[in-house]
Amino acid sequence: MVTEKKQKKAVKQKKVDATEKKKKDQAKPEKEAKKKEGENKLRMRRKEISRKKKKRTVEAVDLVRSKAISLNEASRSFGIPLSTLGDKVRRRRSIKARSKFLLTNEEEAYLVDWGILYAECLLGRTGDDLKNEVKEILELRGDEGRRGDDLPGKDWVLSLWKRHPELSIRTP
Repeated sequence: MVTEKKQKKAVKQKKVDATEKKKKDQAKPEKEAKKKEGENKLRMRRKEISRKKKKRTVEAVDLVRSKAISLNEASRSFGIPLSTLGDKVRRRRSIKARSKFLLTNEEEAYLVDWGILYAECLLGRTGDDLKNEVKEILELRGDEGRRGDDLPGKDWVLSLWKRHPELSIRTP
């Protein structure tokens, strides 16, 4: 009799556990959807704040350059650090941010084709060769590199190889 009660209790517990599991499984997609929605709202909010900051910065720089207000006044009233605003007014730092990408998609596709072409001819290219080719592309465009020597850095080359695994790394 005791074992029958234990068996019935165990069966009941299994049914309860199964229904709780179903409820949890059904709640997971809802939670994930709410989480994604929250992340999207946060991302949109950050973009909106960024646009407003850029707009305020441009307005402050224009007012200071036109000598309508002083640098200190603009810094205080627009909430922009004095050194940042001063650099932008003196053109030491650009008002608009630089693009994250050094090359356009077409230029990068050309560079990948260039590397594959040499590899097919059994003339592997090194990272330095790749950097020099990028420098030539930037010179043709009339642009400068991110550093003083107009060559992309080691990290840029590694990220290119990660984006295009068909390229292979060669050492001299």
